[in-house]
Amino acid sequence: MKRSGFTLIELLVVMAVIAILASLLLPTLSRAKARAHTISCVNNVKQMGLASAMYVHDHDEGRLPASQHTGQSWIARLAPYAATNIYRCPKDEHPSRLYTYALNDFLLPPDGSDAFAIDFSRAASIPAPVETMFMGESTKSHTADHYHFAPGAGGDYSPASFFHQVAVPRHDQKANYLFVDFHVETRTWFSVRKQLHAPGSQFINPAGHQTVTAAP
Repeated sequence: MKRSGFTLIELLVVMAVIAILASLLLPTLSRAKARAHTISCVNNVKQMGLASAMYVHDHDEGRLPASQHTGQSWIARLAPYAATNIYRCPKDEHPSRLYTYALNDFLLPPDGSDAFAIDFSRAASIPAPVETMFMGESTKSHTADHYHFAPGAGGDYSPASFFHQVAVPRHDQKANYLFVDFHVETRTWFSVRKQLHAPGSQFINPAGHQTVTAAP
């Protein structure tokens, strides 16, 4: 008589092999999914950069899109130039907000609270547009359409404050940044933190960082 079916030992061996293969494949699949999220977010930021470039070309002597505080929120201003599905990163942890990204408030029109504030609200007024961050990703707790880096708004861009507002580790300890010349970079927190400390850095303040902040 021919034996049919599996013995219990054979079945257990097959299950063990499947479990081993799954344990080997799942990290790879997880990394591939995370990579896909990063690419999707980069594409979103690139599309916002293209929309911002067209807006600057069309409006008010090269003025950059502004914030809800000025009644000129960049989300509404870019609507004629961009698709509606680009404002959320696929890895945004906030369940209901409409946008993941926020503006560097050093690039907003001065509100008069700081008599020494320089107006960097036009693209042509930025000394080093390739070096200055225009937009970044927001943490779950940061829900405004702009960051609070400028001292006139009671903010700062020390590493601790930056980490609280910008989702620096969202993409495998990296985040995506749009610069004033509208190119996109994916940077590690280590490299960004060095820029926040560096004297003269124009990464956040177009006028240049003047003091070195102690590490958190």
